[in-house]
This record gives sequence, C-alpha cells and structure tokens, in this order.
Amino acid sequence: AAERGGYRLARPATFGSHLEVLQINTGGGVAGGDRIETVYELGAGTDVVHTTSSAERIYRSDGALAQLDTRLMLAPGARLDWLPQQTILYAGARLERHIEVDVALDGHLLMVELTTFGRPESNESATPASLNDQWRVRRNGQLIYAEAVRLTGELGLVLDQPAVAGGARAAALALLVAPNAADLVEPLRLAL
Repeated sequence: AAERGGYRLARPATFGSHLEVLQINTGGGVAGGDRIETVYELGAGTDVVHTTSSAERIYRSDGALAQLDTRLMLAPGARLDWLPQQTILYAGARLERHIEVDVALDGHLLMVELTTFGRPESNESATPASLNDQWRVRRNGQLIYAEAVRLTGELGLVLDQPAVAGGARAAALALLVAPNAADLVEPLRLAL
C-alpha cells in the first residue's frame, strides 16, 4: 500500500481469511481545492473489508471544488466490502465525486455509501451547496451500473421537492455485485 498526503491506512485486524482496513483522514475533512484519490487493486482471492475512522466532512468552499476520486479493481475471486462512514456536506460545500469500479466475473463487491446534506443540529437544512456524484460499475468489463447525481443551490429547498428527496436530508446507496446477487433479492426484500 502507498500513502501520500493526509490519508492513512491502518490494519487493525485480520479475521479469518479477510483483512480489515481502516482509512484515516488525518486532516479531519476535505476543503475546497482538495483532491483525494483512492485506488484499491485487489489481487485474485483477496478478501478485504474497508471502513473509515469517522465521517468524511466536506467543508464550506470559497469557490473551489473538493474532489474525491475512488477507483476499485477486483481480480478473479476477490472480495471487497466497502463500508465507509457517511459523507457530510457542510453548508457551502462543493463536492465532485467519481467512483469507478471494475469487478471480475466471479468477484464479490458490497458497497454502502451514505451522504448527509447539511447538519440539522446546526440549522444547515436550506444552505447553498453543490454535489456532482458520478458512479460507473463494470463487471467483467461490461457496464452494469451507472448513476449521476447533480444537486446545486439551496439544498434544503431542492431536497424538499417530492421528485428529488421528499424532504429527506440523507441518502444511502447499497450495491452488491456478486455471482449469487440475484438469489439474494427476495430475502433482502423480506428483511426490509
């Protein structure tokens, strides 16, 4: 593993066959003009659980974008559970996030991404901010999932719109790419 800047990886534990990796932002957050690039290349048969030590805070910007670029590549038989804590967009934040994933045909990927818009305890529900979130997930080279979210302006007012978020101030995305994913749809629906 290679590290530069304010991000560090800690290896708190190995559980059976998988390695748990903890990502730490020693700077405490991301400011306008920061560019953070995370690249994981998991070799054949690798089994990793990735998490973070705290929420990722995207601070107010004077105009420059904060950029988070994540690239995940899973070789045959690799497994990655990508489970970071939430990303919090503070009032005035400007975030551009790109997530690119390549999973081998028999690879296993579980991703859970949480985003909170503002800090309700600080009355940041109707404050200007912007988010440009781009996802591309490929399995065996074929695009299987693509998403583009662009929100800008007074986010509280944008999120209040029924077709956008119906008043919600947080969003979550759970994505499973695995050979047996189709078999898990009904049990998951029942659990929800």
